[in-house]
Amino acid sequence: MWIYTEVTFLINFIFLDGFTFVWTMIGKVLVLQTDRACEFESDRFAYELGYGNPLCALLEETYFSQSTSKGLMATLLSSHPSKDERIGKLQSYGATYRNPALYS
Repeated sequence: MWIYTEVTFLINFIFLDGFTFVWTMIGKVLVLQTDRACEFESDRFAYELGYGNPLCALLEETYFSQSTSKGLMATLLSSHPSKDERIGKLQSYGATYRNPALYS
């Protein structure tokens, strides 16, 4: 009886807790994907208000994540798109911003 209880406990612990962990991670990735989509949406709104180029300049000066080559997990678990993705998206909307450091 004791072995049956321990085995049952281990099976429940491994499968239920493992399932809960995986389910939580899937949910977290989906929420963070939504956060990144909202960032692009707010960038588009700023562009439509006429603030596309100033936003690009602000992103260029103040963006904290300087690493452009992140791994898969880092990308999935980031709450914001990279600076280059955001500036590229703003340019695809029509912003004419060019980094002065690259063109001087």
